[in-house]
Amino acid sequence: MSEVKVAIYKNADEVGRHAARLTEQLLRTEPDSVLGLATGSSPVKTGYYPELVRMRNEGGLDLSKVATFNLDEYLLFSLNPTLDSAKDQSYRRYIWEHFLKNTGINTENMYIPDGLTPNPDRHCQWYDNKIKEMGGIDLQILGVGSDGHIGFNEPGSPLNSRTRVVPLHFSTLVDNYHAFVREGGYDFTDMPVFAITMGVGTIMEAREIILLAAGESKSKAIKQLVEEPITSQITASKLQEHPNFTVVVDEAAAKYLGKQLPEEANRPNPLDSFRYPYITEARKVYDEIQAFRMSNQTTMQSPELIANLKAIQKRFLKRIFDTNFGGIQELLSPK
Repeated sequence: MSEVKVAIYKNADEVGRHAARLTEQLLRTEPDSVLGLATGSSPVKTGYYPELVRMRNEGGLDLSKVATFNLDEYLLFSLNPTLDSAKDQSYRRYIWEHFLKNTGINTENMYIPDGLTPNPDRHCQWYDNKIKEMGGIDLQILGVGSDGHIGFNEPGSPLNSRTRVVPLHFSTLVDNYHAFVREGGYDFTDMPVFAITMGVGTIMEAREIILLAAGESKSKAIKQLVEEPITSQITASKLQEHPNFTVVVDEAAAKYLGKQLPEEANRPNPLDSFRYPYITEARKVYDEIQAFRMSNQTTMQSPELIANLKAIQKRFLKRIFDTNFGGIQELLSPK
């Protein structure tokens, strides 16, 4: 097992600048590299994507020959695919607005999981195959969740997993309620319940991996993925086995490295007990939605189809929230 390389910087901005310099070194020598892009908050919070754009605009960094593969995307079963507005919460729009539109990268070389695909399982297989067809990912950029997950590979995910459809963690559903309903203006039934994500096995095939993290909220996860035993409960810990893996963090995120976690850091998240009770049902709902969609291919985006998809999803969401918290309103009321 290779020793994990850790670079610690004073603040988030320095994290982003260092990671961008590492990326620049690759692209100056291999301008046709394939980049794997993360769509979480870390690359934006640290200024990683803006710094690459600055290097292009002010430093002459040529990105035109680069190809990109996004790490994940919500599976937007019931949203109208013509939606193109500030309400759009898809990762496709997120990465376009925060990075891709300012890079000069050929749009034909931008690969993002299709959240509106009529056959998600087949699309996942195609996505993995496309990565291989392009020669593999040269540099994969990652963030990490506070519970140590990468992509949507939540705790318990197989460490050899491939690109696939996964049900969202319960805490993600809670977080997304605010993004999709309160901020996005969507109906409750438009919240995604599933996502497409590169698997841990897919991620591990990248030739180089850089993981960015900033802030104290990531400190426990950084400790676990760098120094503790590899486990499927901390999917990022698998990265310890990668021969060219670098962690770039600020001082706050690195606060527990070389130290023992305090007792309060080991207290379980109250949402953890709701992590998997609905996984089996989620798969049944996914199969039900797929069967319905495949039987209505000629009217894939008809109002009737969308209404039926919403009805299936609404029943599922309501059961999740009601079963775990005795009612959605109590859980989602303003704090």
